Amino acid sequence: MMNRHKELFLTELRNKNLSKNTIMSYEHDLVDFNVYMKELSIDALEEIDNKHLDLFINKLKVTGKSQATIYRKITTIKRYYKFLMNNQVVESDPTSELRRPKIQREVPEYVSHEEVNHLIDYIDLTTVIGQRDRMILELLYGTGIKVSELINLDLDDYVFKKSKLIIGKRKVQLNQTLNKLLHNYITNIRKYFDKRNQVHIFLNYKGDQISRQGIWKNLKKYADEASLKDKVTLHTLRNSYAINRLNRGTDILDVKNEMGYQNVTSTHFFLQHQIKEV
Repeated sequence: MMNRHKELFLTELRNKNLSKNTIMSYEHDLVDFNVYMKELSIDALEEIDNKHLDLFINKLKVTGKSQATIYRKITTIKRYYKFLMNNQVVESDPTSELRRPKIQREVPEYVSHEEVNHLIDYIDLTTVIGQRDRMILELLYGTGIKVSELINLDLDDYVFKKSKLIIGKRKVQLNQTLNKLLHNYITNIRKYFDKRNQVHIFLNYKGDQISRQGIWKNLKKYADEASLKDKVTLHTLRNSYAINRLNRGTDILDVKNEMGYQNVTSTHFFLQHQIKEV
């Protein structure tokens, strides 16, 4: 019975187009959980309560599992029980009081929404270059995409009606504000850069595909003028997206998937981030 529901849960994750590594991570965690429950002579999900969950977490600690691993396994179990509750497999959720551990790591640099707005104040929005640079900043901060992904965006990668960017096999959802800004940029601003019917969304003043170096040079200039030169980098903008999502309660594995990471445990950012206990 427990294995059957596990497989249904994994099937639901596959239907959500999560990466293979993410699904394998969930499956591995649930196999460990089910094996331990059998060691406790528990054969039905309805029998599991807070005491059994505490015993499982304690075993992870005793066997030397890292805080990051324990955090991930608790996240998996919580998501699994959310699935079970939604499908009326169990009547109560024993994970509701289960707390994730704090992961004591160096917090990566990031910028706040107020600091991004302060940075925009130093961009001359009366010029098409200023409008372009603001759009680049808003996309990097608002979606967490890599600079390499941004500079390679083609016009066909943007789906205005669905508020999405298509980056490889990944779909990046845009909020309403970002979608309007990008649509306005492509419709009214980009034409001033496009001298040779280019396909790339972001171009330099010569009409060529904009470079990473060009984006960094412009961002550094604005950051210096806004007295944020030691805080704002291309990397901190990507960090900021992730931290903002995590602090709003988004599942760490969902954030990983949104940003295109293949493996949480091998990702430098997630190992560095000090996750707040929730």
